[in-house]
Formats: sequence, C-alpha cells, structure tokens
Amino acid sequence: MFAKTAGLLGALALTTGVHSHYAMSHFNGVQSCLRPLRPYDNGPVDFAGIDSDNIICGANPTQSLPFAQPPCPVAAGGAMTFSWDQYVEHPGPSHVYISRQTENPRQWAKVWQDQEHTGNTGWHEERMTRVRQPKQWSNYTVQLPSDIADGRWVIRVDHQALHAAGNVGGAQFYIRCIDIEVTGGKGKFPSPVATFPGAFNQRTPGVMWDLYAPQKNPGPKMVDYGPPTASWVAEFAVASWTPPANGTVTTTSTTTVRTTTTITTTRAPVTTTTTSVRPTTTTTTTIAPVTTQPPQQNCAPKYGQCGKF
Repeated sequence: MFAKTAGLLGALALTTGVHSHYAMSHFNGVQSCLRPLRPYDNGPVDFAGIDSDNIICGANPTQSLPFAQPPCPVAAGGAMTFSWDQYVEHPGPSHVYISRQTENPRQWAKVWQDQEHTGNTGWHEERMTRVRQPKQWSNYTVQLPSDIADGRWVIRVDHQALHAAGNVGGAQFYIRCIDIEVTGGKGKFPSPVATFPGAFNQRTPGVMWDLYAPQKNPGPKMVDYGPPTASWVAEFAVASWTPPANGTVTTTSTTTVRTTTTITTTRAPVTTTTTSVRPTTTTTTTIAPVTTQPPQQNCAPKYGQCGKF
C-alpha cells in the first residue's frame, strides 16, 4: 500500500508544471459570496506563509479583510458544495472551518475533514485521484452542522497538498473563505476552536509528513456535536466505440442463465457456442471476420485517468 501511495505521489509530483495550482471558484454554484482574490492568485500558502496571516484565507492577506456582499444563504444542517477551478490533483486532505463573522480575532471550529491517511484507507485512495466534473471542476459537498446559531458566519476551506511535505514548510495550503448567512439553527456555537495563524506551524506533525508514516490532520479536533458528512463526486469521461456493421448476425435462441463459454477462432467466420447449465439451450452466432481496435484513450492503467495529466 505504501508502494502504491509512493507511486501516486511520484506521478503527481511530476505534474507541477501542469494543473498544479487551483483556487475555489464556486460555492453552491455561485461566486458572489466568495472572499475576493485581489489580485487573483491560485497559488498555495507554504513555507513562511503557514505562520502568517496568509493562512487565514489564502495567498493574498487582503482577502481576509472585506466581507463578501451579499452572503450566501445556507440553512442549518444544509449542504455546502465547494467547487475548484481545476483538478484537485495533489495528494492530501481537505478541511472545512467555520467562524462567527464578527469575531476578531476569529475563532475557527473544524466542522469537517477528510479521512486520515492510515496506509490502508484515506485521502490517498479515494479523494485525490483525478476528481473531475463538468467544466473541469473538482467538487465536494459538506453538511453544515444543524445545531449552529443563526447569523453571519465565515467558512474557511483548505486543501492541504502533501507532495513536498517531507520538508519543513513544504506542505501547500490552497485556501478560500466564503461568507454565509445561517437560518433555522438552534443557537449553538461549535467547539473546540483555534486561531489562524497559530493552529499549527511549518513543523507540526501532519503539516510535515513522512511518506511512510500515517498522516494526521493538523489543527483542532472536529466539533463535538452532529459530525457532518461529505461526499466527493467523480465524473469520468468514458470513451465508447462501435464496431463497423459489416458483418451478418444470426441468432437462433437466447437464454440468460449461469453459463460457460467456448470460443473457436479461425480465419473463416467466427463461431461462438454458448451452453447453459440450467436449462440447456444452445445459441449459435455467426459473424463475418472484422478487424477492429478501440480508439486510443490515453489513460493511465492503474487509476483510469484520461486526457492530459
């Protein structure tokens, strides 16, 4: 399993020049409540930035200051779908935090995180192998805690890329903040909380990561009530092909039961005989010889990753 992980990390590390940076582009299908990126920057926060204000809402600290107007309405317990503008293809976990908009400094509670990497399960298998959506987005959906208080909140989402995390400061955080207005809640304020910067640093275990050891999610523990769920939705382009219709097909009967099949092939027309165990039925199909090949799909054999990598 570690060999598989090492292979995946190695392959993704080679793609640093292509599709290596990404930024959150939509929240629940809209952009109006995303904190602005001024100037636009889809690069990560790493090295000294991990210990600076950049770790709050992204590479440009100015985006942590203004409120987005208007906030996006979200019902307590409702779904929050985060969409990124490129493939989220670096290996590593994602985390979702929430804070009252009026707090200064903000106290952040972690309402969701990816499954930790244990060597057998975790983000390295299910999350980070070429997640694709229409318009080339990577998406995941998280449930807002149902007991949360009404009012304005700030959502902080990060994806923590670990392909270079064996070095101090090598972890890369792709971060975006979103302003929301919560309704229908029950007045609770999630805990435990942490502040940014300060929740972790460049050397914190989980920020630094040995490829051959389990990876722990950095930051505070998850909120202690109503743990939300999340689901990644992967939509892969499936290539299809149809053989030329230049043969003739004759079918005498059809039966679908547990079967055994014997195929005999010569330069003459192909004869296929299918014999059913119960009941006994024989189907004979004659097809003129056809030479066909499926089109090139440019897919990595292990993870079925098609197209540019």
